[in-house]
Amino acid sequence: MELTLAPNPLHDQPQTLNINKVATLIGENGSGKSSILHSIFKKQIEEPSGTLQLICATSGQNENFSTFFERRLTSLRARKDISDIDFSSLFFTQKDVRFLTFLAYTFKNSGLVFNFVNNHKAFKDQVSVKLRLKISVPDTYIKNVQQDQIAEAKDYEHPSIRKRPFNQRLDTFLEKIETLPDLDALLETGKGLKSTEVEVTNEQFFDVFDGSRVDATKFLIEGSYNEYFFSASEVLLYLTDNIEFSLLSDGEYQFLFVASLIDLFDSTSSLFMFDEVDSHLHHKNVELLWDILGRTKGKVLTTTHLVDSIAENDFESLFLVENGQIKNEQKSQKLLERLKVLSKSKVVELEIASKLNNICLIDYYNDWKIFELLVKQKGLDWTPLSSINPIAKSSGYSSAADSFGASKIKWLNELRDMKDYIRACKAEKYGKTPALHDRKATNVFLVCDRDELPEANIHAQSGVKVVGVDYPDKFDLGLPCPERINCHLLTWKRREIKNYLLSHSALQHHGVLDQINNAEMLRAPYYLQANNPGDNNDIRRLNAKNVIDPLINTEGIGLDTDKLQAYVDLIPPDEISEDITNMYNFIIGKL
Repeated sequence: MELTLAPNPLHDQPQTLNINKVATLIGENGSGKSSILHSIFKKQIEEPSGTLQLICATSGQNENFSTFFERRLTSLRARKDISDIDFSSLFFTQKDVRFLTFLAYTFKNSGLVFNFVNNHKAFKDQVSVKLRLKISVPDTYIKNVQQDQIAEAKDYEHPSIRKRPFNQRLDTFLEKIETLPDLDALLETGKGLKSTEVEVTNEQFFDVFDGSRVDATKFLIEGSYNEYFFSASEVLLYLTDNIEFSLLSDGEYQFLFVASLIDLFDSTSSLFMFDEVDSHLHHKNVELLWDILGRTKGKVLTTTHLVDSIAENDFESLFLVENGQIKNEQKSQKLLERLKVLSKSKVVELEIASKLNNICLIDYYNDWKIFELLVKQKGLDWTPLSSINPIAKSSGYSSAADSFGASKIKWLNELRDMKDYIRACKAEKYGKTPALHDRKATNVFLVCDRDELPEANIHAQSGVKVVGVDYPDKFDLGLPCPERINCHLLTWKRREIKNYLLSHSALQHHGVLDQINNAEMLRAPYYLQANNPGDNNDIRRLNAKNVIDPLINTEGIGLDTDKLQAYVDLIPPDEISEDITNMYNFIIGKL
């Protein structure tokens, strides 16, 4: 499903969002996640789609949703027509959970709610579901009906309230509940029904509406709007004779909220929008929630700030939001940075990384950006590498006495262990056969600064592959999640990637060429020259940070991508090292 998102208060441009099955928006508080949902909801209200039913729910009070929805209802009620109320867009809060749960239990046999209630250990074999509500029929409503009767006697085509489907459902409910006066009796007296408590079992309610889930659902939903006939917040729901809904835990309460909406409204034309409805869930309930969201017939758009929920999502279904804008550039970097804010657990980082197909472990995220700009300036196509997710991980190497790439190799083994743990959990849940997916191939590129690595440890033909260092070059995972992990330990021929920003033309432009081309830094034959990449050992061993950093950094920010781009634009392609091409060719050759 492709959604065109209208501008929102934080971002004044339209956006496109593609939802495969579930799309989850994540970001800091105030990042604009809810603003995006508001824009979708508002557009659907103002321009209803004939092919989409939008079901929106929030775990707390959300005035924007409520305001949009109440305006819509007021507009619909003001029309002089007798058509059924349009339910192309609906909005619920947790105050509605009792009647939603009651409806789902009553009309969705063996649904999520039905199974949850009947299998709950606290009241298993004692289930007796009944709804207790206070219903009223305002005097003004009766007077309006009486006036319509007079007008209808003169003109049968008059759009009388009595012809509206809700009135007919109200009439049916009053007539079939023995303790209540029917609508004709109220019309005879000319007075409405004062708030009267009534208790109805799920079987009785089913019979009142002759088994019509649609009629029953519309009756309770429309009747509770603006608390005109009854108040959803005053409804009581008993699951046994002495267990009211309030005795459930917060997590159970929230799960039933979501489950009831899916039971009642799930179809191929449904789009569920859930705003942090996982906020009170923990551990197994989080896993259960995302399992049912992934099995809906319709699509799901949700927001979350829970680490557990983020970990339950596929990487492709996660969308980062900043200032009301969906940003997928440097997605893995920003996602992992966000997770560090939410959790200090390394396990979470590995769990997210286990969802990625192509990974590059690189010393700093900025190194990957420098590589990208140099590749593009060299005239190479970056598109194949755009599928790679960089993850910052130090090499842990400073001298020949250290094991080259040890920190990255350790992380690689931890990733393998995480993937194998997930595979074992899946096997326990689903069995070892059949396979849950086709055999996957994951590539992990461990790109290290060279530092003091001897040239003999760099593969001569590729120019980037490390040899003579013991590390696993592949892992195989078995059923039910067959996968091969291909591992490649790589290095720059130069000391570090910033060394590749050394350019005669760019440094001359900035007036700092003599800080490199001098006897203390280089032997004269190896000075930087115009239209020459400087691929020699004197250049390779240089530590050029003190010269390069002031040209591409901004105080208080660090690497400034605008400054970096402007600097790289000054480098002629002929002054960019063949090492950049070699690294590029090696990586795309393994994808």
